[in-house]
Amino acid sequence: MRRVFALPETHNKWVKVSEDILAGFHTAMSGELFAALQENSILIPPESDPPHPGEAFDEGVRLALQHGGGNLMGILFAARTRNASGSVPVRDAASFLSGLIVGADVAGALPALEKSIEPIRLICSKAFHAASVVHSNWQDSSRSSYPVVVAPAGALRGRSAPFSEAGGAP
Repeated sequence: MRRVFALPETHNKWVKVSEDILAGFHTAMSGELFAALQENSILIPPESDPPHPGEAFDEGVRLALQHGGGNLMGILFAARTRNASGSVPVRDAASFLSGLIVGADVAGALPALEKSIEPIRLICSKAFHAASVVHSNWQDSSRSSYPVVVAPAGALRGRSAPFSEAGGAP
């Protein structure tokens, strides 16, 4: 049996398991990239609210998915231009940028995941991360019925019940 797990946090992880053996692993520095850009760039004004699910986040995800995750360096500047033009309110600048980064990560992972037979299981400790990946990854695809598991804090320290319930090793 083949399974795919998405573990979104500071470094998103995509894990493929086949017959209970690790068959593939991909990770991205999405959260770390966001933090670096937030602290050291002009892309997020200081008065922006923290990132949150919503229209600006969704718009960022859609833009990244439209570009297939490619040219992330080019689409990142959309955070600045949309803020300057007013199409993304200042308060939502961080959410838009977060959406761009998450969307690019998902778009980059999708080609490998298309071969997956089983539903993708999402395991994370923060509801925001779950909402982010679920919304961005499955909104415009046939995966809308795939199960989502939001693990409680500390559940990822080994073979815990939530991991087992998600279809992981017992």
